[in-house]
Amino acid sequence: MIESLQQSPRQRLAVALATYNGGKWLSEQLESLALQTEVATIIVGDDGSQDDTWTILQRWCNAMPGGMCLLPAAQRHGVVQNFSRILSASDAEWTACCDQDDYWDPEHLAQLLEAGHELAEHTGRDVPILVVADLRLVDANRQLLRQSLWRSMHFEPQRGSDVKTLVVMNMFAGCAMLMNRPLLRAALPIPEQAVMHDWWLALTAAILGDIAIVKGTVGDYRQHDSNVVGAPDLLKRLRRTLGLRSSRRKGVAAQCEALLARHSTQMTAEKRTVLEAAVRLQDANHCQRIGILLRHGITKRPWWRQLNFLLGGG
Repeated sequence: MIESLQQSPRQRLAVALATYNGGKWLSEQLESLALQTEVATIIVGDDGSQDDTWTILQRWCNAMPGGMCLLPAAQRHGVVQNFSRILSASDAEWTACCDQDDYWDPEHLAQLLEAGHELAEHTGRDVPILVVADLRLVDANRQLLRQSLWRSMHFEPQRGSDVKTLVVMNMFAGCAMLMNRPLLRAALPIPEQAVMHDWWLALTAAILGDIAIVKGTVGDYRQHDSNVVGAPDLLKRLRRTLGLRSSRRKGVAAQCEALLARHSTQMTAEKRTVLEAAVRLQDANHCQRIGILLRHGITKRPWWRQLNFLLGGG
């Protein structure tokens, strides 16, 4: 069953669910979506699955209280562009991103929506707003590993939402994000230069609008061998400490350049200067790099990430 939202009236709330060969855990996630206390339309973008993902989606199509829209893929898009096309299909006032392998608490959407409405009352309805929340880290069988994904990554969300940090690092998980219509208008389509869809959305919100941070966790972030992006294991931490991920600098610079090309005239001079400085980091030598970071206050968190960054790490 394939439905279309193109001609439907604007929905209040939608969930953008990306799938690709996710049959192993998809039913659990769909169950958690059906149990949400806030009714939402589920927009699914499948990226050419070869397993039983499509069969599972069709089985759940009529079980969603807010309905489901299935967007099959004629070709592989990859995770970033798949999310771009799913989010583009949403005409809702608020849209949440969703991964196929996690599990949401029943109040997941309600908590995010409440924080979004609260911030919108202060900023105005036309300001781009992103709502973010923490997650519990679980293993492939949903056995608890850590009570907080942010704490396990030594991440401070208030500082992490500052543009001077977001230009060089992001730890806001897309599967715990909710965005309003003005943010989607500004962020879509997500360009090829975006490192990840959630990073692009967070940066766009920080530059043009505001970010609301929900206290507490809203679901389980499943850690397994097939994660596109996951909580770093020891090897990844060591590689980062040794500075062997410097190739990411090119991606960071390209992402900032894309933001400048699209929104340069809409952002403040201060934020434009920070983005321009982040672009210059790509080709800077060691001394120039330290000067740029110190002069513009570009900072990774916590201190040991910043130290590695100052020493030339990625």
